[in-house]
Amino acid sequence: MKSCSANALFTGRKKSDVPWWIVRNAKEYHIDPTRLVVTGHSAGGHLALTTRMLLSKDGFDDNCAAGPGETEPHIAAIVNWYGPTDVDDLFKGQM
Repeated sequence: MKSCSANALFTGRKKSDVPWWIVRNAKEYHIDPTRLVVTGHSAGGHLALTTRMLLSKDGFDDNCAAGPGETEPHIAAIVNWYGPTDVDDLFKGQM
């Protein structure tokens, strides 16, 4: 099993690795890994969305990607509080 540093994860640099860390440490912290909800507002909402839009196979997980026999963490819900959802339109000035 690959390990991920909690300190590195929660600085915001590796948001896609956070679900992996939570699932791998769920027993220690008494977390039900089947009931994870990711939320954020503004830019945090956008980051919440990308936790499931980008999967391990996309190559953004660095040290926390799926190991042999592991499946993607299950995210039960994502709540995006007024974060951008169509960044392409934002860059084109259409929002």
